[in-house]
Amino acid sequence: MKYTKTLGIIILLLILVEIGMAIFLVYGDMNNTGICLKGETCNQLQEGKYGSIFGIKLGYLALVAFIALIALFPLKKSRYFLAAASLGFLFAVFLIFVQLFVLHQICIVCMIIDPIMILIFILAFTGRYIHHRRQKRLQ
Repeated sequence: MKYTKTLGIIILLLILVEIGMAIFLVYGDMNNTGICLKGETCNQLQEGKYGSIFGIKLGYLALVAFIALIALFPLKKSRYFLAAASLGFLFAVFLIFVQLFVLHQICIVCMIIDPIMILIFILAFTGRYIHHRRQKRLQ
């Protein structure tokens, strides 16, 4: 019980970090600024082909997605939270791949957000697995 409670607190804190970083991305987009590790500017990444989906910039989508994760957080032991974390995981892996191997540019903020999302998925999966095993033992 204590282990899953600690997992929940860690997941919540990581989601809050994600929201903060997404706000930073949105702020950077609004002010035309950005910090990149490799390449000229993050604006090139965010204004390019992979910078938006259906015309919505990734920073804004990230903010909405992380707010949705917070909304689903009370259901962290359910398959809904795990499904949302799984989507985030797949998207994070895709974006890391695009930065490293397609665009050859690395956005520092993105490279903080994406690995944290992967970690959230791993922790959510672990928590769900532990919860599921406990339920089986109680039956």
